[in-house]
Amino acid sequence: MNLINQNTFRRTPIINLRVINVTVILFILSVIFSGCFIESKEQILFAQGNSIYMVDSDGNNLKKIVSPNSNTSPSWSPKYDQILFITASNTIASVNRDKLDEIQIYQEFNQNLPISNLQWSPNARYISFNAENNIRIFDISSSEEILNLKGYSHHNWSRDSEWIAISSSDIDSGGIIQRNPLGVNELKRTTDPTHFAPQWSPSNEKLAFLKSDGEVNDLYIMDLSSKSESNEAILLYKGLSLDTTYSWSPNGKEIAFTSANNSENNDEIYSINIESLETKRLTINSNKSDRNPVWSPDGSRIAFISSKEGQNETLVFAAYIMNDDGTKQEKITEYSLENQTLGWYAHN
Repeated sequence: MNLINQNTFRRTPIINLRVINVTVILFILSVIFSGCFIESKEQILFAQGNSIYMVDSDGNNLKKIVSPNSNTSPSWSPKYDQILFITASNTIASVNRDKLDEIQIYQEFNQNLPISNLQWSPNARYISFNAENNIRIFDISSSEEILNLKGYSHHNWSRDSEWIAISSSDIDSGGIIQRNPLGVNELKRTTDPTHFAPQWSPSNEKLAFLKSDGEVNDLYIMDLSSKSESNEAILLYKGLSLDTTYSWSPNGKEIAFTSANNSENNDEIYSINIESLETKRLTINSNKSDRNPVWSPDGSRIAFISSKEGQNETLVFAAYIMNDDGTKQEKITEYSLENQTLGWYAHN
């Protein structure tokens, strides 16, 4: 009797071990197979043929968001649950990413003037845009207009929604101004009317902007942090291409931009380290126009648009994605896009 009990005692760990091994194997297999069916967590937003589309960052699952009605300038809401856009009648509208049949029209924001530079405030409380040379900001919940600035052509929200940076080309009062939209404070940062297109860094401590000389733009940066001894603007790079956009990296250490400052005199994508001023050329070709880079949320990749081979003056583009060092370039749309900046969304 004792012998039987001993054998049973000795076999039990072996049986348990087998059960554990089988459980582990099944768990590993479930992870592997489930990973094959996980929906892409990154999506690119763009306009094509007066419709708005969304596509996975690997080029799969193309989905029409809004049907043709001259819908332009799509942008993600800060929570990435809504898409904001402009209709043919200069009306601002939004649609829920998961409920495409529920389109909200903001009739109170209607304009008789063309709308551009449409933005959400980072705290998702306000919508702002340019109506020609007027910057208008509305409270979304109440539809109340909280600010109407006349004579300004560009604006950009700080990431904490406390400030907007605005620019004016007025000869007497132009330059870059830092303004708190809910208050009255205005800080004159530059007085040069050729300064425009300001962009806050992710930390809100630096402000980048462009200076036009007619044929190209120059990229400048200004340190606004309390650690800065001077707010004097520093030249980062001379010779950005006209009608293109630039983009801060999520960590605030680099800026990606477009320049034809190369032997081919061709629009190419570059990045520059704002501390060391080291510049990297990320695209290399002589017959395509590459422009409007935008970083992925984790900073590992860059999306941009590129024209057809040999047709860099036709202004018909496709969307591409590449690693942040320029490697592994992949086309994710057909050549049917106009000049635009892509919107990149990554699930949390």
